[in-house]
Amino acid sequence: MRFAIYARYSSDLQNPRSIEDQVRACSARIVREGGSLVRVYSDAAASGAHAAQRPEYRRLLADLRLGLFDAAIAEDLDRFGRSLEDAARLHTLADHFGIALWTLADGRITRLHTGLKGLMSELFLKQLADKTRRGLIGVVNRGGIPGGRCYGYSVSGKAQRAIDPYEKAIVTRIYTEYAAGMSPRRIATRLNAEGIPGPRGGLWRVSTLIGNPERLNGTLNNPIYRGKLTFNRQRFSKDPDTGRRIARRNPPEIWIAEDHPELRIVSEELWNAVAARREALGKHRKLHHYRRHKTLLSGLVRCEECGAPMTKSGDYFRCTGHLNSGTCGNTQGVKVSRLESGVITALQQVLDRPDLLEEFTRVFHAECERLRMEAEESCAAAERRRHDLDRRIANLLMALEQGTTAPSLSQRLAELEFERDGLIRTAPTKPPPFRPTPDMPRVYRQWLGKIETVLTQRQTPERAEATERFRSLISGIYARRGHQRPTVTLEGYVGAILQAAGGSDMYSIVRCGKRI
Repeated sequence: MRFAIYARYSSDLQNPRSIEDQVRACSARIVREGGSLVRVYSDAAASGAHAAQRPEYRRLLADLRLGLFDAAIAEDLDRFGRSLEDAARLHTLADHFGIALWTLADGRITRLHTGLKGLMSELFLKQLADKTRRGLIGVVNRGGIPGGRCYGYSVSGKAQRAIDPYEKAIVTRIYTEYAAGMSPRRIATRLNAEGIPGPRGGLWRVSTLIGNPERLNGTLNNPIYRGKLTFNRQRFSKDPDTGRRIARRNPPEIWIAEDHPELRIVSEELWNAVAARREALGKHRKLHHYRRHKTLLSGLVRCEECGAPMTKSGDYFRCTGHLNSGTCGNTQGVKVSRLESGVITALQQVLDRPDLLEEFTRVFHAECERLRMEAEESCAAAERRRHDLDRRIANLLMALEQGTTAPSLSQRLAELEFERDGLIRTAPTKPPPFRPTPDMPRVYRQWLGKIETVLTQRQTPERAEATERFRSLISGIYARRGHQRPTVTLEGYVGAILQAAGGSDMYSIVRCGKRI
């Protein structure tokens, strides 16, 4: 029997040699069972709560479908995963493809093992989360640090916070400049220009300062700077589709708030001045609550000078490196409408090529011929069915004429006549012979001319489909500063049209450097 081994350990805090130990123990078991080892799959520092976060486990499932091994073995069932859903899916797949599941603890795994141990593993995760939260609440009640480091404070050996003098001055400066009317963007730009590292050692950004007021995130919202420690503001749950942790806001009534005047950095007057300005400017709304209009080219435009994405700001695409952190000097915006029109025109010119026209004509004629043949087959099938109905009706009439008087006979005759009448009314007409269109270049160029109308019309299902097809032809749009206007470079995959048409695998990149 060909065996595959799966090994896993859960976090960075565990010993990486755990995988070696699991593989060694499983290999010895395979030898005792008289099998051979053909593959080893291992996920390091990967939680068993969800399969989506474990690439080697997903590869094991893919190879299981291909029959590359006869059995899969792990140290215990919880190494395959701690989710009851994942355990049941693994057993179902293995049973369907004839693959045996083994563990060192239980030997050959049955559906009973899967159900009981899968449930126990899932309950273990739930209890572990509850115990962890309870422990963190105890740390808070004792004045300790429940989470990671907070900017403005250092951490002592006993998990206690202490004010960091240098970072305290930065926090005070941020509050003072904001209360004086300076924008978060300007504050972040100045801090980055002076080489002051952000909370995580990187750049300061607008989001670092603004955060999420409802969850008290962000430098300008965190109540710890006024000497109030707030815990249990949010919880995390894993998305059942992706396995990623998603933050969920807890109701304020279960928050834990404690006063720690020794941790105050910002005076109450300065705190209130910042809060008043934010309230007046309407900054209490979450950033993702502002309505962001999607455009035809959203997500495709990047700044060629720094590589950062360019986002729609008003009627222009602007560099996020300049807007959010002030690290890019590209202050020139690209007008959205002008860029869309220019890109559409550029691709129209690229698509108006003889080889593409030839391929389009071939595929168009082939599709017309296919539709004609389908129509002829539909007509023939309807004709065959009508002849069959006529034959059955004639047989029933003959039986009635011979004296058969069963009620079901008359009922069946009425049903067949009803079906025949409906078939005659709705029968398709035979299509005329297909004649190739002689003026395909004119038709093709007419359709090219309608691209801009289709892509810029009001939201419709047709526009959505056309937009996705259009965007698939563009690999990137790059803008850099020019003398008067920015210079835009368009990169697109024209070969995608030929591939979509089922023709040549030709691949080409078009660069259209032009001022827009």
